[in-house]
Amino acid sequence: MTDEVRGIVAVMEDEKIYPEIVRIDYDPMDKGLPIPLEISKRLCEYIAAQAVAIYPGEKLFGQFRFDESVPADLFHRTGHPAFKEAFSAFYLNPVDKICTFEWQHSAPDYEKVITRGIDGVLSDITSAKAAHAADREKTDYLTAVENVCRALIARAEKCADVIAAAAETETNETRRAELISAAKVMRNVPRRGASNFYEAIETVYFCFTVQPDGLGALDRLLSPYYFRDLSCGEITREQAKNLVQELFILIQAHTPKSNPNHKKGGECHFVVGGADENGNDVFNDFSRLLIESLMELPIHCPELSLRVSDKTPREVLRFAMDAERRDPYKRIAFAGDKSRIAALSGIGIRRAEASRYVIVGCNEPAFPGTLWMGGNTVNIARSLIKTLYDDEEIAIRCDSFDEFFALYETNFAADFTDILDVSRRFNAMRARDENVLGAVVFDGCVESALSPTKGGCRIKIGGIDVMGFVNVVDSLAVIRQFVYDDRVVTMKELIDALRADWKNAESLRRTILRKGRFFGNDDDLPDDIALRLCDVLEKLTKNERLNFGEHILIGTMAGYNPHYAYFGALTPATPDGRRSGDSFGVGMGQSGGKDREGLTALLNSAAKVSRRPVMAGPFVCNVTLDKKIVENDESFEKLVDIAAAYFKQGGLQLQFNYTSSETLLDAQAHPENYPDMKVRVSGFSGVFVELGREIQNNVIARTTKEL
Repeated sequence: MTDEVRGIVAVMEDEKIYPEIVRIDYDPMDKGLPIPLEISKRLCEYIAAQAVAIYPGEKLFGQFRFDESVPADLFHRTGHPAFKEAFSAFYLNPVDKICTFEWQHSAPDYEKVITRGIDGVLSDITSAKAAHAADREKTDYLTAVENVCRALIARAEKCADVIAAAAETETNETRRAELISAAKVMRNVPRRGASNFYEAIETVYFCFTVQPDGLGALDRLLSPYYFRDLSCGEITREQAKNLVQELFILIQAHTPKSNPNHKKGGECHFVVGGADENGNDVFNDFSRLLIESLMELPIHCPELSLRVSDKTPREVLRFAMDAERRDPYKRIAFAGDKSRIAALSGIGIRRAEASRYVIVGCNEPAFPGTLWMGGNTVNIARSLIKTLYDDEEIAIRCDSFDEFFALYETNFAADFTDILDVSRRFNAMRARDENVLGAVVFDGCVESALSPTKGGCRIKIGGIDVMGFVNVVDSLAVIRQFVYDDRVVTMKELIDALRADWKNAESLRRTILRKGRFFGNDDDLPDDIALRLCDVLEKLTKNERLNFGEHILIGTMAGYNPHYAYFGALTPATPDGRRSGDSFGVGMGQSGGKDREGLTALLNSAAKVSRRPVMAGPFVCNVTLDKKIVENDESFEKLVDIAAAYFKQGGLQLQFNYTSSETLLDAQAHPENYPDMKVRVSGFSGVFVELGREIQNNVIARTTKEL
């Protein structure tokens, strides 16, 4: 990190990068306009009023934040009244113990603006107006987007004017030259397409201020400009690195210290590497530069996922894993291409498009210019409880595991009907908000003349995150093993033990925990049940779509909230040995020592599930390792080989922790001694002592692996 970048870090720490918000006194008569035109009028006034800040050494400009006065960005849903109403009613407040309202993430279509500029968007609006000339609502929406485009161009011109004025009074010749260059850049982008690396990365940042969420595939976006400028001598590697680091610092600064998510990595996510449409891995020296740049910075976000394809060189995976083991901020995870690209292609997305997938938020798959239409986290254990508790008499009469599973499947199908209904209602609530700003940087909203909240994005993708997947698999495995195969206990005796929360049945519970064949041990009995459950999910989703035609993918991610604990608190005892009210597990990892056969066995089990196309949503596989593994180079090399084998098998995601349960327990007891200790949670990283108790307990309960 150069002294120049250190200076920008210091400005960030003082929270002097972003200017104070200028509040607007809107005209009440705006309410008489069509809704999109009201929104655009207020957006234009808001954008025009915001100050231009210049901090020492600044090279990337345009920073400002939105307040709640007008519908703006789609991640934070600033100014979206219908979202706010739904959020108040259903966020962390499950509907019928089965569904809870969550956030949605996206990645702007940076490439569109980098290559064609906002002038290109205006050209698209002209064409779309001609196509929708007979539809007044759509032409009003397009006029609204057009107005905002012009406001953003004016914002860039305002920045250029302020920068140019600063250059005139600057006495340091080097800095004066930098400001003159920056003013020139801001007069060209984002209005027009970028002509060099500096303009391209400035466009990325300007678009981020419009929709502050995912950064997409930064190496694919910026590599052409970087290598062209490098070959022409217009930029050095160090100069490019400084600009990249400034971008990352600006992104961290966007989430103020007063925000409880300031130290969480899921506020911004990008990917590097991965397969292109021909199956070739795109990781290059600029991808490496991005990782190196992030690793040098004392910031919590953005976080990144290395996309691992069949052709990812071992050296690349090792480089990223080496960076990950040394990163105190825990900003790196790993995403597998093989199964996800196959799954996306299987739902009708062309391979050329499928190979462009990105990761947003904590771990949601999306595409450039697309909104992940998820935002419903569900309790799939409810149907198991109904089968055992409400349908006890029928369950007792089941003569075989297949007969019992059929009963469970019937209840699960009924629950899933409810889940789909609630998912669609949640999205219908979100769709009551009109969003104009997002259409500038999303793909398809101009062409369709529809808000991204109303299905305007071209690629339709969404899904549901399930809590309790591994608990349900383990419970079904226990029923098969102990009730039907080994006949250790009758169904009635097991249900009686569950109703009593294992009181007077502790011996049975101990036997189950000691001898049970649980998921994560590369054991065909539980793994086949997991695949059987995936097949049920595939059948239940295959012909279903969400509100605007979105295909449904299943995830196992909880995000920032411990829904696994919240739903567990609502759930009585289950056959896997879990007591009433205890937390579920999260993701595809195991906990409580149930994965006894080591890391390779756990990953083999997870890879089997990964290969089921329906599971290609926000899949999370947590692995806690003995720290000695990554401290010793020989064992670390074995770990790289194990990870490579997992992804070759089709594994979807992998993230590591190395902190022992003893250290974590001590941190719970003495948080003052661990103010900065970061852990990977459920697709994101967070400071352990600042996480809720439920999340801390889940991280502690994960089995520590040795090689």
